[in-house]
Amino acid sequence: MHIGFIGLGTMGGPMALNIRKAGFEMAVHDL
Repeated sequence: MHIGFIGLGTMGGPMALNIRKAGFEMAVHDL
């Protein structure tokens, strides 16, 4: 599954990292 994540910030960064560690492909964009 490919997941898009917008707005990493203080909370989003760790959340995106955990999703990536779980093996999902990601496209991220920080505003």
